[in-house]
Amino acid sequence: GEARPFSAGECVRLAVKADARQREALLQKAETDFPEGAAVFSFAPEDTRALPFGNYRYDVRLTDREGNVFTIVPAGDFTVLEAIADA
Repeated sequence: GEARPFSAGECVRLAVKADARQREALLQKAETDFPEGAAVFSFAPEDTRALPFGNYRYDVRLTDREGNVFTIVPAGDFTVLEAIADA
């Protein structure tokens, strides 16, 4: 596809699951504010604290102003790593 900026009234949602068949996401982030037309997801330690270290799957979906949903980033790897300094 073609790159295009996101705009007001849209929602970009990132979902993390143990695998694609899981119904409910273990972690979700949504952005509706798009500085310079981009969606930026930030993660704090508390976002992943409840997840065991390991590999997960994620994708990113766009809901446009009309309510249509599009997967804009197909399933990929999401890894929660152990933080030695915080142990």
